[in-house]
Amino acid sequence: MTYLYMREVPLTSLGTQLDRVEAERATAERLTGNQVTSWRNVYSARAGTVTFTSWWPKLSALEEAVDALWANPGYREPTEQGRNVAEGAPDEELLQIIYGDIPSSAPRYVRTLTGLCAPERHEIAIATGVEIAKKAEALIGSTVQFAQSLTGSLGLVHWLTGYDSLADLQEAVEKFTGVTSGWLYYHDRSNNAF
Repeated sequence: MTYLYMREVPLTSLGTQLDRVEAERATAERLTGNQVTSWRNVYSARAGTVTFTSWWPKLSALEEAVDALWANPGYREPTEQGRNVAEGAPDEELLQIIYGDIPSSAPRYVRTLTGLCAPERHEIAIATGVEIAKKAEALIGSTVQFAQSLTGSLGLVHWLTGYDSLADLQEAVEKFTGVTSGWLYYHDRSNNAF
């Protein structure tokens, strides 16, 4: 199994904080020995939010890394000072990747679709979620990861797809919703899983 750790921080003025964001990302990467990527919300809700992500093969490795980060004053103190420019408390989420390859390099944009498993339909929803990811890959020609949240709302699932440009995203959306794709029919017969 692979896990994706995400930490979101809503900033009051992202433009003036980019150096601080990059320094925090680089410090976390250096101290954990694991790749850490920072993302900015653009063209969507919560513009100005920064999300730090990292992939982990084991939860125990993530736990050790986070403990080491917060124990290190070189990371803890600047991060705590950065809360003065945050618009709210950080939010963290831990995902378990159920299907899909981990990208070898970070794409420029990531589209995330989120669903909630219907009550008492979790197993069917997970199986359907994998089917939807495979169908989406076949339609758009891009890798899709399907994941379930291990923290937060019970039954929350995500489909993650990376794109190198907005033109790539546009092309995928047009393929996804095209009249001849059969996608809408496929989606409608998802066994009341979501």
